[in-house]
Amino acid sequence: MNDEFSLELSRRIREGSVFITGFHGIGFVGWIAVTHLIKILKAEKIGYVISQDLPPYAVLDKGRLSLPFEIFAAGRYVFFKSNLPIEPRQASRLTKKLAEWVVDESFKEAILIGGLDSRLKGESGDFKVVSTTAYAEKNSLRDWELLEDGLYIVGPLALLLNWFEIMDFPALVVLPYANTERVDPLAASIAVRFISEMYGLKIDVTELEARAEELERELLEAKKRMEEALEKERSTRLFYV
Repeated sequence: MNDEFSLELSRRIREGSVFITGFHGIGFVGWIAVTHLIKILKAEKIGYVISQDLPPYAVLDKGRLSLPFEIFAAGRYVFFKSNLPIEPRQASRLTKKLAEWVVDESFKEAILIGGLDSRLKGESGDFKVVSTTAYAEKNSLRDWELLEDGLYIVGPLALLLNWFEIMDFPALVVLPYANTERVDPLAASIAVRFISEMYGLKIDVTELEARAEELERELLEAKKRMEEALEKERSTRLFYV
């Protein structure tokens, strides 16, 4: 099975851009935050990632067909959006391809968004950060609290961070504390606010905060449908709508 990935873009990336992504980890924090940033910044879809073994997934979003792995841009901010969880058998190759592309296209840095188990939260701070060596050498980590030694980052986020470290590329991970048992729009709003303040952007998080319960219900239903579809595909290798 050929599982190599390639990127198809409608235009080149502006040199010095910032790469931003997140996945379906704890609380869906990364995916929710990226989706909100794309919406508020009115990012344009400029491409997608394909392979010979694309997941059997297609859905309409406000009348537009969404592919499994899409790339959006708003000015110098470029987003990779995974519209479904990345399967373990694909994760290493896909994240390596993304990291190579980011390095080759001369991005300035990468911001990765994930979630951190809220049971680990102490009395101070709503999030932790982790950075590659290259990021720490070029940038101040300000007064951000670093993730404690011995705590693991897992999944595609960890793989992408590892590839950036290996490639000596500046990348920063922001990890808001999130509920492990449900989707967590409020945790995602912390990540969005972090990025907004970091780059001097005006990104409204009112919707994530005010509609947290409603969004949670919507996302839980979407998560359930997605998991059922993926499970059916794994068991039958056929998928019909």
